[in-house]
Amino acid sequence: MNIPSCVHATSPISTVSDRYGFIPTHEVINAFNREGWQMTKATAVKVRKPSKEGFQRHLIRFVHESQINTNSGNRMETVFINSHDKTSGVVLASGIFRFACANGLIVADSTIQGFKLYHTGLTMDRVLGHAHDLLQQQEKVSGTIEQWKSIKLNQDQKVALAQAGINLRWGNDQANQPLSPSVVLLPNRTEDIGSDLWTVFNIVQENIIRGGLTDRSRTRFDGRSFRSVRPIKSISADLAINTGLWQAANELALAS
Repeated sequence: MNIPSCVHATSPISTVSDRYGFIPTHEVINAFNREGWQMTKATAVKVRKPSKEGFQRHLIRFVHESQINTNSGNRMETVFINSHDKTSGVVLASGIFRFACANGLIVADSTIQGFKLYHTGLTMDRVLGHAHDLLQQQEKVSGTIEQWKSIKLNQDQKVALAQAGINLRWGNDQANQPLSPSVVLLPNRTEDIGSDLWTVFNIVQENIIRGGLTDRSRTRFDGRSFRSVRPIKSISADLAINTGLWQAANELALAS
């Protein structure tokens, strides 16, 4: 596993104030390890200014020892976001890792309340305490997944969920949307063929986040074709799209 340099930072960027509560991410990893979590993934945003290299926003995914063994095709994870350059506070959220596509989902606050912590007055005990709070709530997600599997969507509902994902990534102006709902709804593997809410949600999420699709029916305002969609690299965009799409799916479930 490639570990970004910012994970090993021993101090924040020099422009922070004395009130800044610096939480070294490598110490968070060690503390989580002692509490039964293992790191599964580490990513960091690219920086434009060399002075921010080693301090930028980064995302770590953890799995707790109590959640490793599963036969459901998914496992719960804890998502930790931090930065050492004042661009982000600490974010703790619940995630789902889907084995079929090695893809990571993030659960919206409407299902499990995440935590956003400012660095002022931040301590390791607060971070660990909130991580345990998430762990205690995460069992309810399996119930949500089973409920979504039992809900069959009609074509209009599928299109609505796909359009919600498109709007979350590219905005509401169709002129800026390189994909149509019909392309976003294309499954990537045989196990993703289905009309239940859980399956359709995963198809839309993967195609919106991972990209790689080209829609020949869509053209730009100047008549030229859109390029193949690139994967999401921004941590903030990944979080916003994932949680927004989860919320859209949850609203469909509530209306069913």
